[in-house]
Amino acid sequence: MADNTKIQVVFATILAETSPQALPLGTACVASSVRNAKLKNVKTSICDISYDEAKELKKDAAEYLAAQVLSVAEKSGCSLLVVSFSIFVWNVADCTRAAEIIRKNSKVRTVLVGGGPEITARARVASFNRNSRDNSAAMQHQPQKNGRAQFGQPPHGQTQKNAHAQHAQQSRGQPYHANRDQTNQQAHPFDDLGVFDYLIQGEGETAFVNLLKKISQNGAAQSANGAHNNGQHDRNMHAKHKHPELIVGTTEDCSKLSSPWLDGTIDPVTYNGVLWELSRGCPYACSYCFESKGERRVRKFPMERLEKEIELFAQKKVPQFFVLDPTFNADRERALKLLKLMAKKLPDAHYQFEIRAECMDKSLAEAFTQLSCSLQIGLQSANPQVLKNINRSFERKNFSRKIAILNDYGLVFGFDLIYGLPGDTLPSFKESIDYALGLYPNHLEIFRLSVLPGTALYEQAQQFGLKFDSKPPYHIQCSPTFSQGDLLKAEHLAFACNVFYSAGRAVTWFLSLLHPLKIKPSQFLADFAEWQRCNNCARNTGFDPCTQPHIEIERMQLSFLQFKYDEKRLSYAVPAVRDVVRLNGALSRACGEGEETVLEVSYDPDAIFSGEAMDILAFADEACMEHFKVRVFVGPDGPDYEIL
Repeated sequence: MADNTKIQVVFATILAETSPQALPLGTACVASSVRNAKLKNVKTSICDISYDEAKELKKDAAEYLAAQVLSVAEKSGCSLLVVSFSIFVWNVADCTRAAEIIRKNSKVRTVLVGGGPEITARARVASFNRNSRDNSAAMQHQPQKNGRAQFGQPPHGQTQKNAHAQHAQQSRGQPYHANRDQTNQQAHPFDDLGVFDYLIQGEGETAFVNLLKKISQNGAAQSANGAHNNGQHDRNMHAKHKHPELIVGTTEDCSKLSSPWLDGTIDPVTYNGVLWELSRGCPYACSYCFESKGERRVRKFPMERLEKEIELFAQKKVPQFFVLDPTFNADRERALKLLKLMAKKLPDAHYQFEIRAECMDKSLAEAFTQLSCSLQIGLQSANPQVLKNINRSFERKNFSRKIAILNDYGLVFGFDLIYGLPGDTLPSFKESIDYALGLYPNHLEIFRLSVLPGTALYEQAQQFGLKFDSKPPYHIQCSPTFSQGDLLKAEHLAFACNVFYSAGRAVTWFLSLLHPLKIKPSQFLADFAEWQRCNNCARNTGFDPCTQPHIEIERMQLSFLQFKYDEKRLSYAVPAVRDVVRLNGALSRACGEGEETVLEVSYDPDAIFSGEAMDILAFADEACMEHFKVRVFVGPDGPDYEIL
């Protein structure tokens, strides 16, 4: 390629949603590395669109992204277009479609590159399948006894051959039948990615820069997979399903990486917040997690860089941070130093952290209280054996003691739970919900298990008898201990919890109002799920609590609570129940939305907020009913109320 060849590099992706939490940080990191490599005649640009934006614009996300890329290429006057896609489990199909549109319509030579978690996952699957085939072939050549080859018999009576047949059928979206004789070859994880010329596995900063140097230096008109040449794509190459060339990225030295924030590759103002990457890697090996096959170490970004970044964020007045560090408080001294830095530079921003409960102490809790923040904790299950199956440890008393520290300091926190884990059952999942809600979290995030390619659990799926979707998001279909019917019940239970407890902001009163009903939280929420079904607001009706104002969720709560109290012949306490829910709801809206509420209640608000109503039946028996008009508002020191 001549030295004056103009190369336009476009980094493209489709975001899950319009949110700072979904901004294209990985894309920006690779783009920043290219910029700082100072390659001759190379220009870079980032194109992205979220599914929310596409819906609002009434556009197809893949078509819109492709049009953006082609427009950049045309305006640049380049003679070679290199498009790099950040591919995730949720956008792989649309990114592939966008690549096909670009391939078809580009007027210059084009090289298409794919990278990101989904590519790394599929590369790991390809390696796992290859190793499994090699092991199977080796076993077939072992000496025979009694006229039969000596195969190791996998659990559940499935041979290695059937395991491969299962994966092949799943790759085509078909159900697997263990006893069916399979003659078709196993599908390759890259079969649907033939439009790409190169795929990058792992971290992409150095790998992509080296690829770009190779493309620039070689000057070849075609890439490894028959790149676009003067508008005429070599369709015969793709008709043969040639797989893209796989490039394995290096594990980056975080101290040597450029910052996409500091060099202006990405602007926090554009996304109204930041994903702030403090480290990479994880010392733990939870088998369902993508990190389970990664290195067991944490690589930290230098404090000097982080200090410069937060100085920039302070200048930009960034309102919210999603801190990317799954073990933020594992290094106690570093965490304390960072929390002090955040409180000093941007005390008014809101921060979201992922923490390990086991690493919490009072000094850390005190430091967190200096910020507006919320803490997310991966509980996943409260069943020790289930957690052992996914390579996690759990000591209930210690966990509860650590969470008590968060409550003592008034911190906002939530738990993650997963249903469908190996060895889990519907009753066990319900017990996990009961345990979790008993610790007074502000919210629960509950997910169906995804058996992600490239994880240790994916490789252990046959061992545990897991059946799961062959296409994204790879949801569990059933297991020996969790039937399809029970998974559906768990799904409805999770949705009910999200609506009533999390979206309903019920933490302040939930357990105290359930106590007179003599019912466990999981059963109460299961009953609410049935109530939702009967009232046309269940999950399968399209009801979305995220689109509903809190007052609407509150009306549902009040209606269901009255139903349950009437059912238990406790109707006399309903007025007190209503006052507790409505007053706390108004305070939460003042805190969350700055909303002012005027409401009429049947009991003295001072008595309600003093804690006297914690025993709601005694309160309803002893307190005098009296009409009050109350204004709830945001005062100088936060949410407040006054009796009118």
